[in-house]
Amino acid sequence: MTPRTASLWRCPALALAVLLVLGCAAPATSGTDGQPRPAPTPASAPAPLQRTWMLVAMPGFTRAQLQAAQAQTDWRNLPQASAHMGCNRMGYNVALHDASAPWHTLSIGNVFSTRMACPDMQLENAFGRLIPTMQQARVQGHRLTLRNAAGQTMEFVAADWD
Repeated sequence: MTPRTASLWRCPALALAVLLVLGCAAPATSGTDGQPRPAPTPASAPAPLQRTWMLVAMPGFTRAQLQAAQAQTDWRNLPQASAHMGCNRMGYNVALHDASAPWHTLSIGNVFSTRMACPDMQLENAFGRLIPTMQQARVQGHRLTLRNAAGQTMEFVAADWD
């Protein structure tokens, strides 16, 4: 205990006031019937989506270009996702609307990126323009396919797949 906190506890009235304030700020743990209620949990993405994915196909780029850039996206912390297309770190939000098989409907937005100047940012710029247009996702084994309304697709392979 520091000298400052020790002096707080020497004054019982002040200590009681602090405890009362902290107690009032605590979230309710029971319903109107007095029974404990579970803490609210955020909606979670299906487990097969929550992986790191290597980008292997995207319009305008060869597989060799994507591999050379080590292009990947990380969906392990949905609804926040991150990506790396060879230079800057990128981030975006993924909102799942329907997880019915075989295609999940989703929306992707709030794309942002760090601002390092790199010799070739074509892949990064194209990814930043294309990813928010994706509206559907399908997982088949170790492969993730994203598709937009125009029929364009982005193909990914799970990074932990051998």
